[in-house]
Amino acid sequence: MPSATVHPPARRLPASHAPLQAGLVHSARGDWAAARTEFAKAARRAPGDVLAWVHLANALLRLHRIEDAVEAAERARELQPGSEAAALLLAQCRRSQKRWGDACDVIAPIAAALDVDGLTSHAESLYRAGRFEPALQAAMRALSLKIDHASAHAWMGFAFQKLGMPAEAVECMRTANRLAPDDVTSLAWAIAFAQESCRWEGLAEDLACLTDVLEGDTAPPPNPFNLLMMDLPAAVRVRTNRRYAAALTMRPLSPLPATVGGRHGGGADEHGTDERLSIGYLSSDFHNHATSVLLAEVLERHDRDRVRVALYSCGPDDGSDMRRRLEAATERFVDLHGLDDETAARRIRDDGVDILIDLKGYTFDHRIGIVARRPAPVQVSWLGYPSTTGHEALDYFIGDPVVTPPGSEHQYTEKLALMPNCYQPNDRKRTIEAAPTRADCGLPEDAFVFCCFNVPQKITPRVFDVWCELLRRLPAAVLWLLEPSVAARDNLRREASARGVSPGRLVFAPRMPLPRHLARVGLADLFLDTLPCNAHTTASDALWAGVPVLTCAGEHFTSRVAASLLHAVGLPELVTADLDGYATAALSLAEDPTKLRAIRARLAAARLDAPLFNSARFARDLEALYARMAARCQAGLPPAHLWPQDPTVRRDAVAMPAQADAPVDR
Repeated sequence: MPSATVHPPARRLPASHAPLQAGLVHSARGDWAAARTEFAKAARRAPGDVLAWVHLANALLRLHRIEDAVEAAERARELQPGSEAAALLLAQCRRSQKRWGDACDVIAPIAAALDVDGLTSHAESLYRAGRFEPALQAAMRALSLKIDHASAHAWMGFAFQKLGMPAEAVECMRTANRLAPDDVTSLAWAIAFAQESCRWEGLAEDLACLTDVLEGDTAPPPNPFNLLMMDLPAAVRVRTNRRYAAALTMRPLSPLPATVGGRHGGGADEHGTDERLSIGYLSSDFHNHATSVLLAEVLERHDRDRVRVALYSCGPDDGSDMRRRLEAATERFVDLHGLDDETAARRIRDDGVDILIDLKGYTFDHRIGIVARRPAPVQVSWLGYPSTTGHEALDYFIGDPVVTPPGSEHQYTEKLALMPNCYQPNDRKRTIEAAPTRADCGLPEDAFVFCCFNVPQKITPRVFDVWCELLRRLPAAVLWLLEPSVAARDNLRREASARGVSPGRLVFAPRMPLPRHLARVGLADLFLDTLPCNAHTTASDALWAGVPVLTCAGEHFTSRVAASLLHAVGLPELVTADLDGYATAALSLAEDPTKLRAIRARLAAARLDAPLFNSARFARDLEALYARMAARCQAGLPPAHLWPQDPTVRRDAVAMPAQADAPVDR
């Protein structure tokens, strides 16, 4: 009998092969929805196939389905704990959720195998997680692989800045800009870091270069937050903000709520409706932060018969008394920390928020991506970001007749909604401890004390020139400043000496808790404001502590804040139109103690009833403004400028400068 012929068994392809191949074809075309369907089919057919789960995670991430992507990436890591692809995808998901520490921990086991781009992303995560020394090390490792990697130089600069090495930070940013001249973000950061350390050599040239690039409208724009303290034309700011916002535009959630009022739940009646207006405040700063210090009492004063208030928190719980106070001040405190923008936006939409107030704009840890998804029918920018966002998803910008007077509309893509007195709320519950003596604070007992407790990056060479001239004219005067970094302190002393002023006449106040700080502020005679970026919360603190503030009003919101506060507290004569008038007024007040005492007496009386410190009145005015926004929405009307309805409100309290920028379209 002939022997049988033995054939090797035919190789059987995995069950997941066909859908996996189909998914890859769809991926190559950029059709991520179809790719997700095929990769999901592959994962169901072969649940042990790591590759299927990795590709599924990638497709879900591309579709902004972050939580589902996390689940798929974690499944891949369970099947193959050492999978670099799964770890990289999971870390990217955690970055999308702003869970920076988790992203760092995911990458740590494979950090040694990362390429230059992976190391640079890891450096960013470490930096944002507050791990500055490891962030510096990761950036340096990236540069050891590719010395001309611009982003690695930039993240090294960020780390240097946090580690108290501003000169190195500035040079890193300038290097990043030289390596990638079309990316002006690094140039903007170089200027910001130089200003923060009061390192003014080359600053004018850098500002001129940045202005030229931004006016050209060709380079990708930097984060507008970096520009707030820079002396740039208003038209440049608006165009830059609009271009930056355009890159952040997301497709709105669907379906969008069509009307406002009485749509959803908490506190509903037996019919399941709640006719109150639903207000949501969105911020990462609902803890011990300047925004919360201003806002707390207004939240407590909201009329619960008129509005239903929720806070949507994207930031950490710092365990502070302020955090607990805010949680108690509203009907709902919703923690969105760790959620990606899409999921957070859906939560706000599903809660039935009628008017969403974004308190962050483009400031640190902002979540403009939530607002961009349009979770509420009316969306408002207020308080935290003192400029236009340039984003079409923001309908209104809350100002007042001084910071946003008629004639300034062209500086905003949002419609202006004006409070009748002042855009800035205040907390009358701020406590002031027992006052120390001047000797306790290192101040001469018999000196005239000028003070400015603004952050150092607001101090410009032009303003410092005026201050030093005042010190030269008044030999017994001193200038009391908030203690900056060692580098900034040394630079300010050097600049004073170069202007003929003894460095010893600059006195630096260490940082301390607010009640103790407010107690010492009262030792000063006069607060000298900065330009082009005024004191904001710091000016309110000084006025609350009884110290007059002298300011110079400019053309931008940031340069008109103190003027608004002074009008709302009844001291309009302390608002000047230019730096010459500012210098003259400061000298006059220092040389006329009787006049200054009279102003201080008026300020002391104003603490009891001036609009600036009347939180109950502010809450009613704010609710009335919200009601006007809602009424237009309910009537099917588009947003429109909302001017004060009270005919006694002056709309020309502080005139805009003569120069005007070209208008921009809404």
